[in-house]
Amino acid sequence: MSQIESGYGSSPEVIAKNIAELAKAGVVGINIEDSKVVYGERLLCGEIEFANKLTSIKALLNKMNISMFINVRTDAYLLSVDNALEESIKRIEMYQSAGADGIFLPCIKTLDDISAVVTNTELPINVMCVPDLPDFNILEELGVKRISMGNFLHEAMMDYFSSMLSTIVSEKSFEALFR
Repeated sequence: MSQIESGYGSSPEVIAKNIAELAKAGVVGINIEDSKVVYGERLLCGEIEFANKLTSIKALLNKMNISMFINVRTDAYLLSVDNALEESIKRIEMYQSAGADGIFLPCIKTLDDISAVVTNTELPINVMCVPDLPDFNILEELGVKRISMGNFLHEAMMDYFSSMLSTIVSEKSFEALFR
């Protein structure tokens, strides 16, 4: 699954062209966000505007005979929007109608919210690892289909790597590698 932010373009034509290039490279699925960064601040796009854009993108891809799994990342929880559950369900319904193939909800973590989202759509639900996220068995029981680690694993590995290098330098020995 390739992350294409908000599509690296503002028009459906440019976004579809970008997705077509990814398809040529062998990509079969993408994440696309319903938020964008404006002057350094991440903001939710209007749900109607985004759903219309998604409908157009899907139509353009169909005209180009490109099959691409489009997993929409909806950012109400990520951005701590008031009434994130209600906002997410409203958006998911619109995005499902617009042709989304899956939904990704970073930062959702409560059992009740995850259960409500899963029961309100036929689309597969993807969550992201965050503190207090239920374990894999519970998520599977709730109907979650995919768990993303985001950049957390990479950051943890880089912190460990940096710490290990500092220890090697301060001890002037590689002994720390073998403890």
